[in-house]
Amino acid sequence: QHYVLVLLLRLFNHLPPTMTVGLLYDIGCQLERSCRKWGLLNDVLPHIKFSISVFHAYGHQWPFQIVYHPCKCVGFGLSDGEGCKWLWRSLKFLIPILWVSGYHQCLFILDNQIHHLDEKSLLGFGRWLAKKWELCQGKKETVKQALEALDVDEGTRHREWVAQVVHQTR
Repeated sequence: QHYVLVLLLRLFNHLPPTMTVGLLYDIGCQLERSCRKWGLLNDVLPHIKFSISVFHAYGHQWPFQIVYHPCKCVGFGLSDGEGCKWLWRSLKFLIPILWVSGYHQCLFILDNQIHHLDEKSLLGFGRWLAKKWELCQGKKETVKQALEALDVDEGTRHREWVAQVVHQTR
């Protein structure tokens, strides 16, 4: 956990003091617990919203899911937290090449490959965004209809959700 702590401190050195950072980390729940237990990152901890990737969220018990699942954390939307895994999968074939390369050559190769991936992803970005937008609108409409069928006002639903989180995470 030391590595991620140093990275977070370095990140917050370059951000405005009031900015909030959403951190999707496979062991975000353990990191938050360690920070609170040992007084780590006290200056920036109020500005970090911890979450875990969807893949890891389902490996946790229900109380952890309602606190750390990105779809249940304010600010993460429908993110699944798997973007870094996609990037790694796109770069891992370079490992044998980079293993025998010098430092500057490694940077050059990674820079070129990431630039290529960036251009490739931008070409399909419009289709991807339209697909995600339609999916989101469909889910929004389905949820809206289900909530209207409940005939319970939003304030009551919110209070019930907060009560469930408090009860499940005691």
